[in-house]
Amino acid sequence: MLEEEKLARDVYIALFDAWGLQVFDNIIDSEQQHYDAMLDQADRLGLDVSYLPTATGAFYDPELQALYDRLTAEGLASEQAAIDVGIYIEEKDLVDIAEAADNTDDEALDRTYANLLAGSENHLAAFLRQAD
Repeated sequence: MLEEEKLARDVYIALFDAWGLQVFDNIIDSEQQHYDAMLDQADRLGLDVSYLPTATGAFYDPELQALYDRLTAEGLASEQAAIDVGIYIEEKDLVDIAEAADNTDDEALDRTYANLLAGSENHLAAFLRQAD
């Protein structure tokens, strides 16, 4: 989930740079907060995440790297394609966060996941408004 939150932030940075759409700029800060929350949870749990790349657009997980590359390329095709990418990312996040929440009994991690879910629901609504 840590890298998935980074993926959303990094794709949105690339698409904001390309299109200047305010919706991306608004959500980038929130995705950074989500990423920071997951870093805090990793630290609290004593997980070493120092091996994860921090550079924008760089990922340890090869599947997430390929997804970043694909989604960024798709979003650069047009403003509408960029909005569609945002919708896809938030829908994927909602599924993946819910699955992660189902697989933990840690109360602090559950609270973090609940916050991430609420954020992704808000982001999805923002992208859907832009799509209309």
